[in-house]
Amino acid sequence: MSRKSIYYLGIVGLLILLVHPFTLAQLSRATISGTVTDETGGVLPGVSITIENLEMGTTRETVADDQGRYSAPNLSVGSYSVRAELPGFSIAVRTGIQLTVGRNAIVNLALQVGEITEQVTVTGEAPLVESTTSSVGGLVERSQIEELPLSGRDFGELTRLIAGVNRGGGGGSFQGGFTEGLSIRGSRDEANKILLDGTDIQGIDNQLPGSVAGVTLGVDAIQEFKVEVGTYSSEFGRALGGVINVSTRSGSNEFHGTFFEFLRNDNLDAADFFAAPGEKPEFKRNQFGFSIGGPILSDQTFFFGSYEGLRDRLGTTSIDDVPLRDPSDPDTVIFTDDGTTITAKDIIKPYLALYPFPNGRDHGDGTAELLTSAVQPTNEDFFTARIDHTLSDSDSLFGVYTFDDGRRTDFSDFNILRTPEKSRNQFLTIEETKIFSPTVFNTFHFGYSRNYKSLDRAESDITFDPDLTFAKGQTGVGGEGPLSIKDEELAVSGLGDFGVADKPRTWATNKFQVSDQVLWKKGSHSLKLGLEVIRFHQNIIQNSNVGGEYTFRSIERFLQESRGPRRFRARLPGSDQTRRIR
Repeated sequence: MSRKSIYYLGIVGLLILLVHPFTLAQLSRATISGTVTDETGGVLPGVSITIENLEMGTTRETVADDQGRYSAPNLSVGSYSVRAELPGFSIAVRTGIQLTVGRNAIVNLALQVGEITEQVTVTGEAPLVESTTSSVGGLVERSQIEELPLSGRDFGELTRLIAGVNRGGGGGSFQGGFTEGLSIRGSRDEANKILLDGTDIQGIDNQLPGSVAGVTLGVDAIQEFKVEVGTYSSEFGRALGGVINVSTRSGSNEFHGTFFEFLRNDNLDAADFFAAPGEKPEFKRNQFGFSIGGPILSDQTFFFGSYEGLRDRLGTTSIDDVPLRDPSDPDTVIFTDDGTTITAKDIIKPYLALYPFPNGRDHGDGTAELLTSAVQPTNEDFFTARIDHTLSDSDSLFGVYTFDDGRRTDFSDFNILRTPEKSRNQFLTIEETKIFSPTVFNTFHFGYSRNYKSLDRAESDITFDPDLTFAKGQTGVGGEGPLSIKDEELAVSGLGDFGVADKPRTWATNKFQVSDQVLWKKGSHSLKLGLEVIRFHQNIIQNSNVGGEYTFRSIERFLQESRGPRRFRARLPGSDQTRRIR
């Protein structure tokens, strides 16, 4: 046997788990199981069990085994009833059972001797204590998602409700996917696994797949989610920290919909305590959308869709340090502490002219403050569409597609240069559940996720002299045209940096996921066998010092070009900073 064959055989072997008879919950789904007895407590074999989804009208049928046990795995989340029938006994019905993500609800039934036309109905939730798994975690339910206040309608904020979860750090950065980091049980931010209906949707750096707006939208499309913080099943795989398991909403036999709009406006806000009297930065945020779900074919096919738009205009104030230039002699910098002046060398004069004149506090060391303001625009559009379809009493499937597109403009020091930022996330899930017999179940899952983030080259309304370029003749990545001083960086200690030298940057991650799981129940044991394959693509343009970077130790050395710059860094002409990882 070849080494490769042994390797793959080992993988399959690790996926075979001998588990408790009823711990058959599937990633984003749930299970109802229990035992049927008579009035004396004796087990009743051969009892017909009918499990009905009260919202969709779909049913699942099974039969209790020789020990009176039954199990119905791979059920969608929602409200259920369980019905037990056996000749010579009255019918027993249990209603009010609410299934949540990954839950195994234990519903034990007792039949009374009587006519089959008699029916005993019990309304009440199954015990909430999870007795079939050692997993530690917490559930965020639909009511919490709907009623708790959320900044920016970011459902990721609700992870703070779970013990052992800390959110913060890394927020807003390109490398972190623009969202705040999420640490579970002290793990690193990128050590978690994030599932949407069983599909791995981890964003750049394995964090929540946020957008340039710094939020993860989709509140109206989420039924609930569970955060597993420890001792979870090995079927989740890979995660060293925790698992965030999200389930989307489904349609039902009744049409339901919502429409919303949230508005924040600086005209309705109090003034910032630290702002100058009478000044209030512009801020307008408008979040709007709708959701609708219902039947396509009653008791068989259902749909759900949700859309959310974000339009944000954030007024920002930037305080940067610039040379204190003499208005009557712009090539001269004034040092008011000792009254001296320094006139820039001829080679430095055009670079000194790039800095705007100050309008704020004089530091006395040749620098002063420049206060500028700008309005940062952010647009985002998010939608989800889901179809659930019952092929037969033993065969069902669902499909979900999610699309999230964001645009934002960021500003560099002095608010002279603008950097367009883009994000686009797309997720697709198709899953089929097949019941071969009351003891054999199969689930096939296909998932695709794409996370795309990009920072484009800097833009400006100013035309810069091409002779100021550090690396003459150097072009952008992919031959995007000659670089200018705005694509380079001039860094002088004590001053704000001029130019943007690390753009463009792009990260695009594609994941193709195929998995299949067979559940087989035999007597008092169950066997779970599964296989998952993920094909991973990552395409990166990680530009660093595309046009070059000059660094000076002090403003005096910069003006006099004394001993030259402290450092010059640049990409070698012709070098390739594009990476394709498979």
